[in-house]
Amino acid sequence: MSAHLNNGHSPKGRLRQLCARRRLSRCSKRNTIFIRPGFDAARHAILIGEEPRMQTILQDRMDIADLMTGWIHRDLAQWDDLRTLFHPDGEIEITWFEGKASDFVDASMRMGASDLRTKHLITSPVVAFNGYKAVAETNVVIIGENLKLGLGCAGHSRFYDLVEKRGGVWKIVKRQCIYDMGSFTFPIGIVDIDKAIVARYPSAYAPLAYLLEKSGFPVRRVFATKGSDLEVQMKKGGQAWLAQ
Repeated sequence: MSAHLNNGHSPKGRLRQLCARRRLSRCSKRNTIFIRPGFDAARHAILIGEEPRMQTILQDRMDIADLMTGWIHRDLAQWDDLRTLFHPDGEIEITWFEGKASDFVDASMRMGASDLRTKHLITSPVVAFNGYKAVAETNVVIIGENLKLGLGCAGHSRFYDLVEKRGGVWKIVKRQCIYDMGSFTFPIGIVDIDKAIVARYPSAYAPLAYLLEKSGFPVRRVFATKGSDLEVQMKKGGQAWLAQ
């Protein structure tokens, strides 16, 4: 066997390495879990010469995942970094803001200077690709708190993002949000809540909307909730954009 093959630079050499790793993972039939489909996909990619394409797809997925978790820049008031998540023509539609992403960053700076504090817990996205376009849906927990009011909230939602690769870089074209459920929190003890105001909003995001309104950031229309017609319309629009 040539050194070229031994070093794993040829398709057969890389396949031998993959098989060797598989054998090593079989130290104990009882204690080892091996994901066969993943092995078969990697083996197939090597044999037909599509390993570079597979690596590109994996890199695209990682880049989009980094884009989603980049929302931490908003929580940390890293405004210049937050701007880099969007293309120049990027847009955003969420409860308290609708418009250009650049204006959203400016509005977020104003919120950051208020009594309202927010934090976002982000999961890995589910991504559908079509060339240099993708739709990403990501679970997010929105945590809000206004200590001056003695009130907070936790809202379970999903970011629905249209993302596009331009100049080799994935960025958000449009961010929307679907609201699943929410609840109030009381950081310093129970306080009174105006139930009439709460009742004006869909229950899925009523605690968030109430906290926003009381903090000076009113919610001006109805937004998509789990299973709503607005969610269906949003996703139809996203799929139509992806197919273009």
